[in-house]
Amino acid sequence: MYTFRGPVPHRGRTRLGWLPIYIVPQTRLPANLGGLSVCGGYTASRLDLHLRDYIPDHRGRGPCMVINDGHLRATYPEDFDYYFTATVLHELAHLLMQPWLYDERATATPEALRREARRVADMVATETPEDGHPPFEGHGAQFIRVALHLRHRAEMCGTWLAPNDLCAGHRYSLSHARRYQVALADEPERLATMSIAKIITTKPPPEFAQLWADDVHAHFQSLSRFQRSHSMKATALLDKIAGRQQERRQAREADFRRLVVQVADGQEPDAETIEHVLGGNQKTIDDLREAVELLQHRRDLRRTVDNSPNLGEERQRIEKEMAEANRIYNEANAKHDRTVDPLHARLRELRTLVSEAEQARRELWDTCRDEELVERLDKVSRPLTEQSRRLGAMETEARNLRNEAKYEREQAGHAERKPDADAHTEEAARCDTEAKQLERELPALRRQVADLERQGAAIRQQMLVP
Repeated sequence: MYTFRGPVPHRGRTRLGWLPIYIVPQTRLPANLGGLSVCGGYTASRLDLHLRDYIPDHRGRGPCMVINDGHLRATYPEDFDYYFTATVLHELAHLLMQPWLYDERATATPEALRREARRVADMVATETPEDGHPPFEGHGAQFIRVALHLRHRAEMCGTWLAPNDLCAGHRYSLSHARRYQVALADEPERLATMSIAKIITTKPPPEFAQLWADDVHAHFQSLSRFQRSHSMKATALLDKIAGRQQERRQAREADFRRLVVQVADGQEPDAETIEHVLGGNQKTIDDLREAVELLQHRRDLRRTVDNSPNLGEERQRIEKEMAEANRIYNEANAKHDRTVDPLHARLRELRTLVSEAEQARRELWDTCRDEELVERLDKVSRPLTEQSRRLGAMETEARNLRNEAKYEREQAGHAERKPDADAHTEEAARCDTEAKQLERELPALRRQVADLERQGAAIRQQMLVP
C-alpha cells in the first residue's frame, strides 16, 4: 500500500492543496471491491471511500487509484517497478483531467457507497466492448499533453519513462507518443513550475494541435464509405457556409491591411473609411497604430535583409540535410510500426491469458473446501493485516519525527534569542530519540510481516490443488 502526501493542483480551488494520494495494489482487494479487475489501473471519484478499510494509513479524503500489480508482475516480472510507475502516472493524468480530484460530497449513505463500490468492481472486471466509440476516447489530445508533462516532471525527479508507455500510440489508433513529445517541443520544460490545472487552460503548440487533428482525421478516414456517406451532404453545406464566411473575413482583413499601408506611407485616409474598416474588423485606433508600427518595423527589417549577403546556397544545403534526416526518420518510424504492430497483437493475447490464469487462481482460492487450509489462512491473514498496519504507522511516525527534528534544527539556526534556539534544539533531539527508538523496532516487525506473507503464500499455493 502506498500513501503520498504532497502538493496537488486541485482544479476548482484558488490555491494548491496538500492532499493524500492513495495507490492501492489490486492484489490486496477482494473480488467484490475490484480484486478481479482486468484493467491495468483505474480510478473513481469516491474510490478512497470504497476502499477505506484496505488503506492502512488512511489520512482522510483524497484521490485514489488501483493498480493491477498482479497482472504487471506476471507480464513484466523483470520490469515490474517500471511499468507500475508508468501505470501510476497514466492514472494520475486521468485524475488531473477531471474538474475535481475526488467527489467531495459527503451525503452518500454507507449502503449507497457499498452499491456504488460493487458497480465499479463489476465495470472493471470485464473487458470494455467495442461500442462504436473511437479507441482514443478518454485519452485524447489533452490527456496526452498532461501525461507528457507528468513524464517530464518525473524525469526531473530521476525517473525516466518512455512516452509510449504512458499515452498515444497504436493501441489508441494514434501516432507514436514520441511524435507528440516532439510536437510539444520545450513546453514541459518551460511550464515545469506551472500547475497542470493552469496548463490545461492554455493552448498547446500549433504542431501538437495539428498532429492531433491529423490523427483524428486519419482515423475517421479509415472508416467505411457507408459510415461517412450519411454526413456528406451536411458537411458540404457547412463547408460552403464556412467558405463564404472566410471570403467575407478575408475581404475585411484586406481592407484593414490596405488602411495600414496607406497610413504607413503617410497618406491620410478620410474619417468614414477609418470608421468603416475598424468597425468591420472589430479593431480600435490603438490596434491600427500597433499594426502601422509593426509594418514600418518589418520594412526596416526587409531593408536589412536586402543589404545582407546572399545566403541562398547555405539555406539550400540545410534544407537538403533536413529532407534527408526526415526521410531517415520516416523510414525508421515505418520499420518500427511494422515490427511493433504484431508484437502488440501478441501482447494483448498474452495479457488475456495472464488475466484468465489470475482469475482462475483466485477462483481456486475462493472455492477451496479444505477447512484446515482455510482456517490456517485466516489465522495468518488476521495478524498479517494487523502487523502491516502497525508497520505502516510506525514507518510514517518515524519519518514524521525525522522531518520534525530537521525543522526544529532549522528554526534553531534562525532563532535570534539563545533560549529560543536551545528550545528548538532540545525538541529536535527529542524527536531524533523517539525516531531512533521506532527505527530499532522496525527490522523485527518487517521480518514478522515478511514471514507472515511467506506463510500466506505457501497456504495459497496448497489451495490451488483441485
